Amino acid sequence: MSDVFDNFPSHYNIKNITEYNNGGSNFGVRLTYEDYFFVDSSNVAHTTVNPNANPQSTNGHFCVNLPDCEHFGFGVVTQPTATRTFWLNKNSDGSYSRINSSPLSIPNPTWNFVPPANPGGQAMLQAAVQAPENEVQFQLPDSLWMKVYETEMDHLIDLADLMSHEGAGIVPQEAAEVETEWELLEGGVIGMNEKPVGANDKAVIRRYEFFQYTGAYDPENHEPLSNWNGVGDPPANELGDFIAANMVAALLAPIPDPSSVIFMLGLGAAMLTRRRR
Repeated sequence: MSDVFDNFPSHYNIKNITEYNNGGSNFGVRLTYEDYFFVDSSNVAHTTVNPNANPQSTNGHFCVNLPDCEHFGFGVVTQPTATRTFWLNKNSDGSYSRINSSPLSIPNPTWNFVPPANPGGQAMLQAAVQAPENEVQFQLPDSLWMKVYETEMDHLIDLADLMSHEGAGIVPQEAAEVETEWELLEGGVIGMNEKPVGANDKAVIRRYEFFQYTGAYDPENHEPLSNWNGVGDPPANELGDFIAANMVAALLAPIPDPSSVIFMLGLGAAMLTRRRR
């Protein structure tokens, strides 16, 4: 639990950070937000999130501070091996249960700092992205279309900076900042982005945009059967709705020994309005 050093102040009265161990490799830290509470500009208190079958995309910033929308973030000093996000529904007895057994289709990158191979050489920062899998796996998760923007900063940032609202000027989202135009993130396959670390880099920020893959799948192993040739935009019949914009940052600790550089992860993901089933 001590690895979690920061979290974004979403509109909840209760926040729990607990360790769990269900045996084998199923263990970790769980962040749970309960008791939704939001007071709008009319001084009206909202304690539930209204059902919405077709919520408007937040795009990483829209309606973050309006009723029925939320924004979550956390920072850790140790890289998680997997991150999954679920919406919860409050039951009549006051307990909470997951709305869906499958995690949200919002992957989080796994960062890896590669020290210079030789003295005076250049370090590399790798970001591996994989579609979130169920805790109990029966088949490969759905594939996603991914677009990546990237920039570097010469100073440290915090979670509040990972917002893409107009005028923020930090989260990359301009055409000149595109690192990966399009990539089909296949279920079970890791997508890797790698960049050199500059001498003055203190923070590397990426904005991941995810879209539904609506093409065909192999019925046996759920592998995507895309007609995309890797050039230009995906085929129109395979590029579905926008899912989410996920803003992340690796903070590079300014210590003199490059072989022991550590990094911290900050996640800022604005979620769609949840819907009850």
